[in-house]
Amino acid sequence: MEARSFCGNLDEVKTALREFPLIEYQPGWIPESLNGLPERTYKFIHLDLDLYRPIYGAIEYFYPRLVPEV
Repeated sequence: MEARSFCGNLDEVKTALREFPLIEYQPGWIPESLNGLPERTYKFIHLDLDLYRPIYGAIEYFYPRLVPEV
């Protein structure tokens, strides 16, 4: 497998996932790209990250905003 073989631009990603219209895209580097998002809560989050800083930043951002299980 070549380096960057799984790399795609945002338009390619949106095209590949077009049958899922409720996906929200937040391009950029995590955690900076999460700054300035409207305050809200989340029931489900899927993170596919490989690097420590983005993983830590995503957990730091999303964990306090998760809806408690009822």
